[in-house]
Amino acid sequence: MVRAVLFDFHNTLMISDRWLALEIRTLPRDVLERLGRAGLVVFDEVVSEQADELYRALRLEVHETGHEIDAVTGVNRVLQELGFTVPVEIVAEIVDELNRECLPDISLREGAHEVLTCLKEMGLALGVVSSVAYEPFIGWAMQKLDLTQYFQTVVTSVGSGWYKSRPEIFLQALAQLGYPPEAAANIGDSFKFDVRGAKRAGLRAIWLDLGRPEPIEEGIADCIIHRLEELPPIIVEWNGR
Repeated sequence: MVRAVLFDFHNTLMISDRWLALEIRTLPRDVLERLGRAGLVVFDEVVSEQADELYRALRLEVHETGHEIDAVTGVNRVLQELGFTVPVEIVAEIVDELNRECLPDISLREGAHEVLTCLKEMGLALGVVSSVAYEPFIGWAMQKLDLTQYFQTVVTSVGSGWYKSRPEIFLQALAQLGYPPEAAANIGDSFKFDVRGAKRAGLRAIWLDLGRPEPIEEGIADCIIHRLEELPPIIVEWNGR
């Protein structure tokens, strides 16, 4: 019986291409641009491209090892590899600024409020499990989208130290909700991390297939949906009521 449901955040509940690009690709480049405007560093497009490459390599390392690196540490590492020395407090201020600037761009996945209200009325415990390198953004976004009312726990990769390629992040969320993996399901749009990651942790895995090209394996996901509104009937069926 499913007693708890964990949700991925970006692309499952919240949509923001601008924030996603910042989170996974452009953060060091954008920090360099702000530093350049302030006259603190001098660089060119070649260096910007190197920053992109170094950050991508760092994020791939996180995916493979499962050990998260927070955004400020990641940017500082890239800057140092490029030969720049910038006080960490300045980098932290710019990272915060860049993330805040993404908030006007965010939107809610269609049907999210209705589905979450339904699941809550069914008596299910709800949590968010999100791979994010700058944790404050999740709190800001949830408040803006009026999502905090539904969730009893929010576990992030940077807060827990574990990326979704590791089962620990899912298990930490369930421990906070008070349920074992066999009593829980996870829903998300990434087959690699939301489906495979949840299955490694022993949860049922629901894949929100949004039609993006992605390597998948047949028979891994317990269920495939294309809209959030398809979720409550599946939980009802699994629970035999």
